[in-house]
Amino acid sequence: YLPRATRVAALIKDATGLEPVVVEGARSEFSIRVGDRVIAQKSSRGFPADDEILSALRSALPTG
Repeated sequence: YLPRATRVAALIKDATGLEPVVVEGARSEFSIRVGDRVIAQKSSRGFPADDEILSALRSALPTG
């Protein structure tokens, strides 16, 4: 999943200015975390869409 993770990391950086860290997880795992909280992950339906990821990320980030 590294190519997808790298692409999503670039998407997050472009959209937010944050510098994501890509960490290899368990086999078949694809999770996006803010701190210890999972905000998006691969499910039986497949990978989360880019807009779902960005929406979840914006909701999880502190404001102000």
